[in-house]
Amino acid sequence: YVICPQLYGDYHSKFWSTEEATQNVKTLIDNFVSSHNVDADKIVIAGHSLGGQGVLYIASHNRACFSAAVPVSGYPSSANLDNINCAIRGYVGSASAGEDSNSVSYMRKIFNNTLGIENLCERNVSHDNLPRTAFTEDYDGDNISDLVLWMFAQ
Repeated sequence: YVICPQLYGDYHSKFWSTEEATQNVKTLIDNFVSSHNVDADKIVIAGHSLGGQGVLYIASHNRACFSAAVPVSGYPSSANLDNINCAIRGYVGSASAGEDSNSVSYMRKIFNNTLGIENLCERNVSHDNLPRTAFTEDYDGDNISDLVLWMFAQ
């Protein structure tokens, strides 16, 4: 199953990195798990940009809820990254590098200092093209997304 919640309202005024968003996502997952045949120990959270920021925040506030987290061009706003207790694979697009908080240097820093630089995948694509790149890479040529296989393995 794939669940894709959307932020409500104007994205400038609503963010995933809030207690309310965290509780809403947790409630959504709990309700889905209880009404479907889902292994609650195999839940992966993924998101892009603000969603990637939310992935880090939500994973850091729900230590036992996720088997893996995939922030794509996501940066922590107020997440305590030391609290993340699951496998993590981050993606950043070097073609969109700059001095803002989504920059490659910033992502390298947070992964190097806390999440493990080996868990950061840098790709020479723009911010907007990074999700497609991350989810369609197939280095072994088996016509299956390498990221999806990694997520299933967690």
